[in-house]
Amino acid sequence: MLKRTSVMRIRRLFAGAAVGAVCVLVSAHSSVAAYVEVCIAVETETAGRPGQTFRQGQEPSEVPGQEQEQEQGQGQEQGQEPDEAHEQEWKQELEQEQERADTLKAAVFTGRSVRHYSDHQKYYLGKEDREGSATALETLKLIPGILVKDDEATLLNGKGLTILLNGLPTTSASLSLLTPADIKSIDFYQNAPARYSFAGSGSMVNIITRRPGIGGSLMLNLKEAVTTPWGNNAASYRQVLKNTMIGIEYSGKPSKSGGYGIDEFLEYEAGGNRYTKEKKGLDTDFTRNRHNVSLDLVRMKDENSALKAQITLGYEKKDWPVSQSALKTVTNLTTQESTTSEVTDHKDDWSEYLSPALDIYWNRRFSDRHELSVNFVATAYDTKSRKGFYEYAGATPLLSSTSLTDGRKYSGIIEAVYGWTLSEKHKLGFGARTTASLAEQNSGNGEVTVRSDINTDLGRLWCEYSGNAGGFRYSVGAAMEHFGYETKASGRHDYIYFRPLIQLSYMFNDHSSMYLDYSSNTSTPKIGWMGDASYYKDDKWLVRSNPELGSYTTRDAKIGYSFNNSWLYINPYFLIYHNDNQIIPIFSHTDGLLVERDENSGNMIAVMAALGGRIKPFRNIPLSLTVYAMYNDQRLTGGGADRSVKSLGGMAMLRYSGKKWTAEAMYNLPFKSISDIGVSKGENYGYFEFSRMIGKNLRLGAGMRYPFYHWKVSEETAPGSLVTMKNTSRMTSQKNTVILTCVYNFSYGKKVRTVNQKIRNADIDSGL
Repeated sequence: MLKRTSVMRIRRLFAGAAVGAVCVLVSAHSSVAAYVEVCIAVETETAGRPGQTFRQGQEPSEVPGQEQEQEQGQGQEQGQEPDEAHEQEWKQELEQEQERADTLKAAVFTGRSVRHYSDHQKYYLGKEDREGSATALETLKLIPGILVKDDEATLLNGKGLTILLNGLPTTSASLSLLTPADIKSIDFYQNAPARYSFAGSGSMVNIITRRPGIGGSLMLNLKEAVTTPWGNNAASYRQVLKNTMIGIEYSGKPSKSGGYGIDEFLEYEAGGNRYTKEKKGLDTDFTRNRHNVSLDLVRMKDENSALKAQITLGYEKKDWPVSQSALKTVTNLTTQESTTSEVTDHKDDWSEYLSPALDIYWNRRFSDRHELSVNFVATAYDTKSRKGFYEYAGATPLLSSTSLTDGRKYSGIIEAVYGWTLSEKHKLGFGARTTASLAEQNSGNGEVTVRSDINTDLGRLWCEYSGNAGGFRYSVGAAMEHFGYETKASGRHDYIYFRPLIQLSYMFNDHSSMYLDYSSNTSTPKIGWMGDASYYKDDKWLVRSNPELGSYTTRDAKIGYSFNNSWLYINPYFLIYHNDNQIIPIFSHTDGLLVERDENSGNMIAVMAALGGRIKPFRNIPLSLTVYAMYNDQRLTGGGADRSVKSLGGMAMLRYSGKKWTAEAMYNLPFKSISDIGVSKGENYGYFEFSRMIGKNLRLGAGMRYPFYHWKVSEETAPGSLVTMKNTSRMTSQKNTVILTCVYNFSYGKKVRTVNQKIRNADIDSGL
């Protein structure tokens, strides 16, 4: 912990500038960012733990009533540069936080760029981090273990990642419309707090923005490939009229990639014969187009009450064909006679959906200690899909099978969260959430159609108690869940789960901490897995849905340690998890066919050990190296074929962040993991890029993905399986993909008050 004398020196040096520094960015640098994602803006920064209710602007260890309020209309100090304001604001925040920690003797310790709290790490963006990142999404690269690929943020260890903006779940597209200048800090939770952990999240990131200082804003984020038809574009506009904010946001990802193919070896038995195929993938085109438009309306009655409504419309169309030339051998298992022929296999995988949704949010703060938030979401999906398998001997068709599915789904979600601050060190939270969906699927071959009605409901009640004493912090929670579903084929099924949560941490000093977490999650099957659809993977290999699928439970425990100083950050951790009744494919011989059907028959145990870190070797040069290494040991039993894998993987990223120019290079070394039917190896992904700031509002850049190699993934079945399969998927058009980027933001107007949404839900299961 910083000494009191050091704090006083900082106070004397920066007190004059610090008063205006807090407001500098909200007037000079605020953009669409503050209004990103539905609600979107925040009245003040929320540094509290998501899912718990602190007074707006209050740190977890802060005494109620000590908030540092900002007056409307405050602007940048005359003659003060924006970069200077950022640095001075950081020093002011450091001083204020230290004062609160000294007053309460709370577990708040600081480092130059990373601050340790008892349950998370807080990343403060330095000058070079703000200058070297075009969007808020890019700043997530600063956290070891997070991979940002194709403008999507994921965890390298394969566990779930929840991304929040001021405590509100957000999308990668929305973060691409948030500028780094609008970010106050980034909180990273190795294990998500109770509300999100109970929803199935592994780790969590909460991006905290500064108070907006705009009346209107426009932002564009354009990314287009030169060498192949691919794009990732987003745009937004926000306008505030008194206590009302309206906004519109668009995101689109059109893509078309050529040279896609699958090289495959396949062997299985069916109908008294053994089928062996050596397949050579033929180049085909893969297309996928995703578009999303949202319209927002926010009304602030006063600082204690808020109402928000959002209408969204989502659309996606995917066409993923596969063509293969094959050498096919059929062996009679009785006579051992074999025949070999040349055939051509073609597979269709096409789908399309249209999804409107309505999101209504209400919040009421009754006092500094009591707050209630309610969220209602209604979603509809209209889906169509086609899966086909066709085999030819020259021009002669040997098999033609088409499976068509036409579906509609309607769902509603209601959630309420109540927060009660018992004292500055003790908090209590309650929550209730219920989801109900009605799905109708018509499946067949175009001539005969079978209708499936699938009704599901999921209810959850949870509570959490947390506290701290000195450097020790604890959180204990529990949830009761009910999952039920009903189909015509299987009738009604009901499951009840008890889910405990324990989180412990201890701060050794101002640079290091240790944490221990235990939680359990429930995974429910997707609607598309529970219908009556069926399709062919090969001429004698049939895949069938299972209307009797149930949920399964995952229990995991994690222990970790973190250390940081002005130039080094390291975070080793150890994770073990176990799945009961995991959904896996089961093979059987039926009616002369090899039949694949998902069942709750898997038992998974996995151990992961990881080490992440970031180093800044030169004090006066904005150069950093981020590395992440992981060892993965998994074992899955069930289904007649036990499978296991031990693998190493990781990533390395070198980054230069100058005032005008930035440059970055990254490579991800994929590791092996257990897949549905065997063991898979992930994508080999790498890139290098550079950009330059033009003026105050425009950044232009260029880069290359997959330099000197093409996209590739592989998968193989486990020994003992009724199917022997080894395949490698490739996409040659992705090699040396040149991409141009353009980020533009413009804002105008005055300081406004808007809503900080505490909860938000969405139904992302289309039924496909």
